[in-house]
Amino acid sequence: MHDNNQRTETSSLLTANQYPLLLQFSMISLMAMLIIATGLVFLYRQDQLAEHNKIVAQSNEKAAIHLMELLDQQINILVTTSYGLDTQALQTNPNVGLITAALETVRERDVLKLKIFNLSGTTIYSSVKSEIGGTSKHPDKLTRALSGEVIPQQGLRDTFTSTNGELHNVYVASVYMPLNYTGKRIGAFEVYTDATSFFEHVKANTIRIPLIVFGAFVLLYGTLFFSLLRADRAVAEWQKAAVRDITGRKEAEDKIRRLNEELETRVKERTEQLQEAQDQLIRKEKLAMLGQVAGSVGHELRNPLGVMSNAVYFLQTVLAEGDESVKEYLGIILAEISRSEHIVDELLAAVRTRSPDLATHGVAELIGQILRQCTIPVSVTVTLDIPETIPPFRVDALQMQQVLRNLISNGAESMPDGGPLLIRAVENRQEGTVIVSVRDSGSGMTPEVLAQLFQPLFTTKARGIGLGLVVAKNLIQANGGHIEVQSEAGKGSVFSVILPADQ
Repeated sequence: MHDNNQRTETSSLLTANQYPLLLQFSMISLMAMLIIATGLVFLYRQDQLAEHNKIVAQSNEKAAIHLMELLDQQINILVTTSYGLDTQALQTNPNVGLITAALETVRERDVLKLKIFNLSGTTIYSSVKSEIGGTSKHPDKLTRALSGEVIPQQGLRDTFTSTNGELHNVYVASVYMPLNYTGKRIGAFEVYTDATSFFEHVKANTIRIPLIVFGAFVLLYGTLFFSLLRADRAVAEWQKAAVRDITGRKEAEDKIRRLNEELETRVKERTEQLQEAQDQLIRKEKLAMLGQVAGSVGHELRNPLGVMSNAVYFLQTVLAEGDESVKEYLGIILAEISRSEHIVDELLAAVRTRSPDLATHGVAELIGQILRQCTIPVSVTVTLDIPETIPPFRVDALQMQQVLRNLISNGAESMPDGGPLLIRAVENRQEGTVIVSVRDSGSGMTPEVLAQLFQPLFTTKARGIGLGLVVAKNLIQANGGHIEVQSEAGKGSVFSVILPADQ
């Protein structure tokens, strides 16, 4: 079966590569023919049009100069007296007939139409009388002609109104040129001539050039084809032998590639395991250090804090009628003593997690108790999404209250300007767990912060020692659950506590 597959693959490869030199030569030759033919046609057409433009401009200029020589006085009078006249007055001007008669003496080119403009751009003469009094259809070219330029143009017209009536499908060449009298600019000429025969000639040559190029290509291809055919047959035979060798090499390469992929997967898995073990070791070392510090701190600070607390209580009793500022400062001292005791409690809780007292508790009831104990800012809106059908979970109530109270307080603190705080509970029947999530709309966290979130002594708060989440994680794990975090900078965070449901 394997041999049949190998022969099929080899046959397909040979078929796809049969006579590659001939195929490449044919494609390259065809592309070269098309490029050469297109280039020659384009260059020929551009050269002919440029040359014709030059000839037309010179011929039409001669015709205009000839008219000016014949009727320079009449044209000057026609121009100078045209200003302020309406269309009817311009069309009945006696000088119009003289210019029309003189136009018949122009023999250099077949003039289809002649137009004369004054300096204001008005058509004061046209061999098509109905156009007298109008304006130019090309005001930009007329403006350039009035400034002294000669502007030739040409193209196919579906319908053209000439001196002898309408013409259809005619190639027209025209030129705008300045009109001078005694060295002074008085207007501009526009002369139209018939270029149909020239464009028909260019069109015919445009067809001949590709035919000539194609004939040369056929001769060249025929000459080289038979030479390449012999060389290509030799290459095809060599390919057959090479394919057999390539097939064996390909199988060996595939085997090596699979082995490399398996090795890379194993190395990656082992690296992740080592990284996780290293992280756990670092965390344990920090907790061990905290254990030593916590024991000393708990012993050395609790007694002084208790003495200070009693002293403040005594002063508050003695100074019950005292100054308000003194009462205020005594309250501040008492609050800081309470905060210091809380820090000592956190240090001890981080390293001395007691065994949980497991019991069945309703999710909604437990969260309700926590919210009654928490101080939520007025700007934070708390929303509960706890279905009535959610099963209870089996946890230590005091420990879970501490965990969720910490998460809810953190969520509220992450929104200094206020916002929604969503507490949701869902059941995962497949795994037999209840998931309680706390979602805030605060500033969120970067991936770098997320990577260190549960490390002891790591905190992003201005006032904090970085043990709240460490304690929370320890308590959750002691109750048989785990915690997950999702966060994105600028989009808030979601802390999910997964705990076993009471079956």
